[in-house]
Amino acid sequence: MSASKPTRSRAYGLRIVSPTGEAWYYFENRTCLARDLALRLYQATQRVDHHIQPGPRAPHTLVDERGVSIQWIRETPYQAEHTPFGAAWRTRVEWKTFEPYGESGQPLQVHQLLREFDLLAYLRGTGSGRVRHGERGHGPVRGIRKWRGGFGWFRTVNTSQEKRTHALVLHDEGEVPARAARSPKNLPTAWDDFLRVPQRSWKKQSKARKQWA
Repeated sequence: MSASKPTRSRAYGLRIVSPTGEAWYYFENRTCLARDLALRLYQATQRVDHHIQPGPRAPHTLVDERGVSIQWIRETPYQAEHTPFGAAWRTRVEWKTFEPYGESGQPLQVHQLLREFDLLAYLRGTGSGRVRHGERGHGPVRGIRKWRGGFGWFRTVNTSQEKRTHALVLHDEGEVPARAARSPKNLPTAWDDFLRVPQRSWKKQSKARKQWA
């Protein structure tokens, strides 16, 4: 006999309230509810210690006085307008509230529910190795890698606009065309295979004979 799916009358629930409305999610047991809540908070803040506010633009969480709901908040200052007396700054507030409920519809304590799921161990996978999502201090941090290219890639040639401008020159009216080196027949196109070979060594990027010169 297969297990029955949870219904609203006999399931753990999670109510999510945002400025756009509210949504309900139901789970078979308390463990699934704790796992879903912990992962939602982590995905919204990208930090395990999301209750700490590291900066004005960093998202963080707040728990209400009763401890039965947790709110995700992100405050972003932005420059609204310019006035003769200077710039007018405002703050954009984004928020989302999470309220867990038990089988009988009673509110659950957020801190106690989050302690039942080991988020850090889950992110590390089997308990060893790097964190899947790159938690700071436990693995690579996402979004800071700068791709510098490599040997074998073709350069992106952007000369179409220059060729169109050269075609608009009216020679009969005495307009001076572009110099011969920038004429359309001498300009490369995207069909020309120009290999770019990036050199990061100072010997190729400088005319100095010594590094200290």
